[in-house]
Amino acid sequence: MAEASATKLDLRKPRAGFLLVAFALTLANAAAIVAPFEIYPFTSSPMFAHPPVGSGTRYLVEVKVLTPSSGDGVFPYEAIGFTETHFVRTLLVRGYGSADAGAPYGFVRDDDDAARTRRLQVFFRACVDALREREALPAGITGIRLSLRAKDREGPTREIGTYDLASDGFQRPGTSR
Repeated sequence: MAEASATKLDLRKPRAGFLLVAFALTLANAAAIVAPFEIYPFTSSPMFAHPPVGSGTRYLVEVKVLTPSSGDGVFPYEAIGFTETHFVRTLLVRGYGSADAGAPYGFVRDDDDAARTRRLQVFFRACVDALREREALPAGITGIRLSLRAKDREGPTREIGTYDLASDGFQRPGTSR
């Protein structure tokens, strides 16, 4: 009776592919720990790792597409490769930023309203360009509004500003361009 030759898998000897994947994941996580900015999804972002302290109001970030015919609409996050959560986190880190030196992500030295407005203008211009490139820009869009709403969804919305496509500018409430 002839024995069939079978290859045994010895689990005590790591395979090169497994080692490569493990190394890549370890390197990405190490970079997220050392880097002064968030590297999604390899971050241990404190805003999600620790429960909120105190009883202050919590806010949700809202990004709405403005069209004269249909009013406010949902921003098409997926069309530029984001989930809503990832988009908002990227917006807060790269666009809005923080003037708090203790902020782990998005810290901007010598920040002021003018610098933040420029960053938001650049951020939303890049979003509009990406939507145009993918032919996903909503029909009739005139602007993109950024605002905060109390987490319980009751109470007024606090508008941060609006990116106007015609003027290619981000305008804060109460200011003129």
